[in-house]
Amino acid sequence: MAGMPTVVKSPPTLIPPAGPTPGGKLPLSCIDKTVVGGFVYVIQVFPKSASLSAAHDDQGAAAAVAAMRSGFARALVPYYPVVGRLAPSGLEVDCTGEGVWFVEAAASCELADVDGLECYPLLIPAELLLPRPPPGEKLDNIMLMAQATRFTCGGFVVGITFNHAMFDGQGASRFLTVVGELAWGLPAPSVAPVWDRHV
Repeated sequence: MAGMPTVVKSPPTLIPPAGPTPGGKLPLSCIDKTVVGGFVYVIQVFPKSASLSAAHDDQGAAAAVAAMRSGFARALVPYYPVVGRLAPSGLEVDCTGEGVWFVEAAASCELADVDGLECYPLLIPAELLLPRPPPGEKLDNIMLMAQATRFTCGGFVVGITFNHAMFDGQGASRFLTVVGELAWGLPAPSVAPVWDRHV
């Protein structure tokens, strides 16, 4: 590979929930109120599937991204606060049902050219692999954004930005597991979220 790899991003698009969601306001928990404005960034690497031939690399990655979009849309129904926005007070979520921002991107190299993103510092800057909201959208109000970056080898990278007021590490992991379950065709999450704030 000659020179620094490039990443070309499409404009962000909203993935709405796949069905109706409750409206209203959801108060943040006492713990969540202490981390308002904090964001966590996750980069997950998915090498090319051994079952894909070279001729199907791009189709396989495109199918994976389409399945991911579907998984997000379906997961956003039970995880309806994720498609809302943080209220101006910062103490509750407006359950607006808007959706999550999703970016598709393409890298100019193979994952092997950047050591599978296993070394630090990363051979592609993290900001190229993580989503940014469109102009005019305030990052502080957003609960979650995702970016899928396809590499020329057929592998891809998923970059997630989530608001720590919505998810801690375990909650984010559970949500992404549900996205995967629903992307693979499960009819419902194996563990449903609970949003009841009453003890």
